[in-house]
Amino acid sequence: MARGRGKASPQDKEALRIISEKIRELLKEQGKKQIELSRITGIPA
Repeated sequence: MARGRGKASPQDKEALRIISEKIRELLKEQGKKQIELSRITGIPA
């Protein structure tokens, strides 16, 4: 993935879209909310 001033490539954007979609699916299956995932992982929401 691009860092700093670089721009995300089309492949980067597609990968981010897929990852985001999978995270949403897993959260829905587990009955969890995004804030719960944030707390568990330590990644700010």
